[in-house]
Amino acid sequence: MKKLALFFVLASLSVAAMAQDTIAAWKQLPRHEIQVGIGDPLLPCLFTGEFGLGYQTFFWEQSSAREWFYSDVYSGTKFISPAITVSYRYRVAKWCWVGATVSLVSTHQNMYDRISGERMGFNNSNVISIMPSVMFTWLNRKYVTFYSGLSVGLGFDAGSYFETSTGMNQRYILVDMIGFQLTTFGVKAGKKWYGFAELGFGMQGIISGGFGYRFNGKRK
Repeated sequence: MKKLALFFVLASLSVAAMAQDTIAAWKQLPRHEIQVGIGDPLLPCLFTGEFGLGYQTFFWEQSSAREWFYSDVYSGTKFISPAITVSYRYRVAKWCWVGATVSLVSTHQNMYDRISGERMGFNNSNVISIMPSVMFTWLNRKYVTFYSGLSVGLGFDAGSYFETSTGMNQRYILVDMIGFQLTTFGVKAGKKWYGFAELGFGMQGIISGGFGYRFNGKRK
């Protein structure tokens, strides 16, 4: 009986030691991650009316009868940036990271006099999303990681417009969006420095990619 009891005690200690070793092992993995990426700007532009839809179309129609809408003024080419994203994440388990993401899409468009070609004004827009995020890794290898994730937060449009004929120079901030990103599939390749590619839907784009860096904090 004493031998059996001793066996169970030793077995329990062995299991506890193995569990501690397992916990300690994943805690030796990088705990911090900084990531920079670019993606398509489709969803932010749809939200702000840059493609003729969304609340900003209504906003501009109701704001004022601006002179550049008259027949002697025409709109120049509209420049739209890709969605630029910066993320920070902290590993809370081997398979789970939490953090925050900031995404930016900018547009710029000049207005010109139809006869002289002189610039009559401009319209700038910056769609910014600030989103807490969670990422789940479902394949962890030394150099390759597969993952999915979700980010949900606040989106707003900060812009400005200027008219040379009237000297009107106005800035605005519209907080009228939910910033979100659903990452259905992502892959990272590398160790400390890595590249990544994602498929999803949201403020970061349907297709996005970039690079990142993993590291551990200073030990006390």
